[in-house]
Amino acid sequence: MGSLGAQLLHLAGMAAAELRLRGIGTVEEANRFLREQYIAALQRSVAKTAGD
Repeated sequence: MGSLGAQLLHLAGMAAAELRLRGIGTVEEANRFLREQYIAALQRSVAKTAGD
């Protein structure tokens, strides 16, 4: 796995691409989308069970 900085840049790029794909153009819309949908989906995708 790469450095934390590289991982954060990758995640930021993914989020920006997702915003563009959804036609989100304002900071308010972006914040709402990130808070209500994107962060929860990201957390589910990287979650590990206790035995992992």
